[in-house]
Amino acid sequence: MPKTQFQVDQNAVKKALHAAARTYDNVGMVPKAIADRLLERLDFIRLNPLCVVDVGARTGYATQQLEERYREAIVVGLDFSVAILQAASSKMMVGEYTALPFADRSVDLIFSNLAFQWSSDLQQTLQECHRVLKPGGLLLFSTVGPDTLKELHSSFADGHRHVHPFYDMHDIGDMLTQLRFTDPVMDTERLIVHYSSVPQLVKDLKQLGAQNASQDRLKGLMGKTQWRQMLTNYENCREENGALPATVEVIYGHAFGTESNSFKNANGEVTVPIDKIIRRN
Repeated sequence: MPKTQFQVDQNAVKKALHAAARTYDNVGMVPKAIADRLLERLDFIRLNPLCVVDVGARTGYATQQLEERYREAIVVGLDFSVAILQAASSKMMVGEYTALPFADRSVDLIFSNLAFQWSSDLQQTLQECHRVLKPGGLLLFSTVGPDTLKELHSSFADGHRHVHPFYDMHDIGDMLTQLRFTDPVMDTERLIVHYSSVPQLVKDLKQLGAQNASQDRLKGLMGKTQWRQMLTNYENCREENGALPATVEVIYGHAFGTESNSFKNANGEVTVPIDKIIRRN
């Protein structure tokens, strides 16, 4: 996939999220379910954080869960959409994923649910996470992979990409390694969401603010002929129970902040003693 397809139009993302501010929670069942899965992973990691940041907090669902889990910690939700943060009740702040407004090595836990795919520069975002994490601090995130909405993507027959492109799990894992995160772990699962019609799917995506924001997307209105052909093609995916499937490839990842440079060996490689790493029970 050409690199340009991963260049995100940040203004388009912000505009879509702004428009979705009042509707996000009404159709946010899938993001909430994935957030719950991600939060459950904290049950298996020893962590007593003093500072927690929820990157891409949206309306604050996960932020509230983190506040309840870590009552002694300062928990801050961060997003780049002012409008969608106004619907939240937790402590929130506006900021860019590529320039996190926190000091170096100041955060114990960075949590991010379904946000990194909208970053204008994923590698820079991960680098910022590495910068602000304390040594041994945890980055825990979910995002979506390239099989997401594959039925919708394949139903278009005009040669243009109408579905936002997403990084592969292995690409993200490579970034974490290149940025010298400690012990990066990646895994994936596929969820199938069922709809009665394609217009209902498209409406839900719009109300979530989840639209194609690739810099090289086809701009302008879609023709009626293209739309009707896509609907016809998608009908071929209809299952025996009468439902239309929409695949969501969920990528989960976690990694730890790099320990002090004092653990560098003569070759400049970082080696971290096991007793310095937060481990699973």
